[in-house]
Amino acid sequence: MAGRKEGKEVEDRPQVNLYIETSIKGPKIQDGEYIYVLEYIAAGVPVTRAGRGRQEATTENRLALAALVEAVGRINRPACLRIYTRCGHVLHSLQNHWPRQWKTNGWKNAKGKPVSNVDLWEQLLEAMEPHVYTITEDDHSYREWMIVELSVEGKEKC
Repeated sequence: MAGRKEGKEVEDRPQVNLYIETSIKGPKIQDGEYIYVLEYIAAGVPVTRAGRGRQEATTENRLALAALVEAVGRINRPACLRIYTRCGHVLHSLQNHWPRQWKTNGWKNAKGKPVSNVDLWEQLLEAMEPHVYTITEDDHSYREWMIVELSVEGKEKC
């Protein structure tokens, strides 16, 4: 899943930035939404594509994973991805390449306990296969807009 490819193959790939925000922060189970923005350059012009989703009785981790799976699934050729998320579990799991280890260990973590959200981790591993990536919690220019979008949508549902 992580960028182990090297040399010219990687240099020729388009750079795609993926920004993810969720309406849930922390482990509490509740209804929530995600929003993502894909950003890349095509024919010298910046292009953005956005998507969003809603889930009932879910967690921040599950929302972030669902956003990642959906967004990465929209990328139709191998790319160099830079993923921006504030979801700590997803961030650290991908930074440390844990999903591949979990898969090898029968979807058990280092303590031998079952991994949560296996369905989404499996989908993500498959979707990320042709890509190389970095992941960060750094701030970005879309964050404020995305947070406002999530809060406006949430108020309209009330």
